[in-house]
Amino acid sequence: MALRTVLEDALKDDRLDAETRRSVRALMLLGAGRVRLLGWTSRTCVADVASEDGVMYRVTLDAHDGWLCDCEDHVIRGAQCKHIRAAMWLWGSLDGGLDWDV
Repeated sequence: MALRTVLEDALKDDRLDAETRRSVRALMLLGAGRVRLLGWTSRTCVADVASEDGVMYRVTLDAHDGWLCDCEDHVIRGAQCKHIRAAMWLWGSLDGGLDWDV
């Protein structure tokens, strides 16, 4: 069974909380190649993340503001959205990008 199918099936589970759903969706974005890092250092990151419907969101990390995204989930709810999680995980997989608590 393909990972995408497993993740899609997981989203059908009504017992998943919002945080877990965001993480599953972030994994789906990564698997679909929808995350593009535009620039990064060991303490900063800028990425474009395309949602499932093709809308592009800008995700940034800096030492002062932490992780930010221009999507509604983050701007209005203050949530660590799926776009931030996807960019954070990709950035964290790079050399020097392991300090996720900035």
